[in-house]
Amino acid sequence: MRKLLIVVIVLGMFPITAVARDYDKDQKRGKHRQDYIKELGLSDEQVDAIRLARKEMRRDAIRIRADLELKQLDFEDELQSENPDSKTLDKLINELAEFKAEQEKQRLAMIVKMVEVLTPEQKAKFLEKMMKRMMMGNQKGGKGRHGK
Repeated sequence: MRKLLIVVIVLGMFPITAVARDYDKDQKRGKHRQDYIKELGLSDEQVDAIRLARKEMRRDAIRIRADLELKQLDFEDELQSENPDSKTLDKLINELAEFKAEQEKQRLAMIVKMVEVLTPEQKAKFLEKMMKRMMMGNQKGGKGRHGK
């Protein structure tokens, strides 16, 4: 029973991330980006540079999410097998954690690319807003970015 509880907790830590986003979230995200563009006073060149960086990042993100989802399926298959092997499960958990770490590295690389095209004033505003969002997330019971 205890082992099953641990497995359920682990599964909760690694939900399938390739879930379709609904229209409302996309609308909010688009408005959020427009607000950032206005608040930071981004030039057309800066917006284009950020869009290009985001596009490159999205290509990598799709690959990472697909790999993560496939690894999640492997984990579920092993877990549901007649005789789950704890060494195999441990290995799969570590691999899932590596994919999650890769996602976080990619997110941070995107932030670095964004900051590189900002003026010092824009950078200060951006970092202030980002820190404020992170603090708000921590006040909501430790939820991460975007309240997830």
